[in-house]
Amino acid sequence: NLTISNTFPGTSITLAASGTASLSIFGNFTNNGTLTDNSTLASAGVILAGTVAQTIGGSATNVFNNLTIANTSGAIPAINIANNNIKVNSNLTLTSGVVNLGGFTMTLGTAAASAGTLSYSVGPRLYGGNIERWFPTSAITLGVNASLFPIGSSADYRPVYFGSSGLSASGGTIKVSHTSTTGSTAVGFSDAGTPIQVRSNSLWRVTTANGISSTGTPFSVQTEGTGLGIVGAVTDLRLTMVSAAAPGAAGVNGGTTTNPQVIRTGLSVANLSNSFYWGSINALQTPLPITLVSFAGRQVSDHISVSWITASELNSSYYSLLRSNNGKDFLEIGKVNSHGTTTEAHTYEWDDMSPLIGKNYYRLKSVDRDGSFDYSKIVAVDFSADKKSSIFPNPSNGKSVNIKIHFNPDEKYAVVILDNVGLVVGQYVFDQQEASIQFPVPLNPGIYYAKVSAAGFSQVHRFLMVD
Repeated sequence: NLTISNTFPGTSITLAASGTASLSIFGNFTNNGTLTDNSTLASAGVILAGTVAQTIGGSATNVFNNLTIANTSGAIPAINIANNNIKVNSNLTLTSGVVNLGGFTMTLGTAAASAGTLSYSVGPRLYGGNIERWFPTSAITLGVNASLFPIGSSADYRPVYFGSSGLSASGGTIKVSHTSTTGSTAVGFSDAGTPIQVRSNSLWRVTTANGISSTGTPFSVQTEGTGLGIVGAVTDLRLTMVSAAAPGAAGVNGGTTTNPQVIRTGLSVANLSNSFYWGSINALQTPLPITLVSFAGRQVSDHISVSWITASELNSSYYSLLRSNNGKDFLEIGKVNSHGTTTEAHTYEWDDMSPLIGKNYYRLKSVDRDGSFDYSKIVAVDFSADKKSSIFPNPSNGKSVNIKIHFNPDEKYAVVILDNVGLVVGQYVFDQQEASIQFPVPLNPGIYYAKVSAAGFSQVHRFLMVD
């Protein structure tokens, strides 16, 4: 571990302006003082080379001239950014290790004329924050490292590339974050006359800044990703916005059905500042993540039947059915195994044999094999039944008697025992549907009454005590 202190007179570390000036850190790095990186080669500078997970923290903003991420722990995340943004002036080398940005921004480059260089090997990715890159006015080829933003989620690599035919005015910055959200949404808009039927809920959020500008539509965008649902053909995919087609035109998609490349061409600088999604023109062949077609409940005689229909499922593990009496606090009442990965429609049903009297609120929790989950909308079902209570045994031996209420009370209920002339001989409060009353002194033989009271309910029972 390395800590740069701010205790007076303070601590500073300087890497000389030399091709061999480097600092390899194998543990945590906490910078509360001053780090000056004057290294000149991409292979020099600061190297995060741990074999266990590392944390980068401290009160100071870390500015590296050259930064290499080469953590080989295999942990996810391998690098945790705990405090402040990170700036890399010249060279960012990603060799191994998944980085959790912790909500912060990693910036590569210092100006349009000094955009910095990204060296990328297959495997690393950054998630949980923003990647910002300076773009020059010169042309950038789509799909090369100069156009790459190696973003993703904790589980999947979902990079985005920005190609440019050249900017007529000035360069600036493009910033990207990725939000991984389970499920998909049925939509009804068109892209150049072709209906988009469904889109993924995951998205790439893009913003531009620092004076980037140009006439015309010089940009192309390429998004990739694993774990974004069932794709039968990459040609079914389109880049969209939340409820409309994306600007520009659909490009020629590539990649594979497990890691598609979805391309959009002819975007202006202004077009880039958007949230981009994947859409499908064929919901049957390419339904993307699990699609919940319907979720409903109804009273059937003495119980409530809850049912739901899915159009497709991807890596689904099971469904958890949740119930609430107020629409806010839900408890699990049942589990149903799913069909894993399928493009066929399936119908599921669960019978709630002990519903609450009155409103029952239900919600479906869809759980995937990796532990991620998603919730359905909430549905309310009114359940009506005759409220009643009973007392037994009758006759009783005078020492005890059992009370049972045949419904679920919202609160505790009271039982008052009276003798034949109306005198109270015992008062009790219970919160269980069935309870036993043990009399401290055996009651004399004769006729007695038990008054059972709950919210919105009252019933009187006549029972007999015998020797």
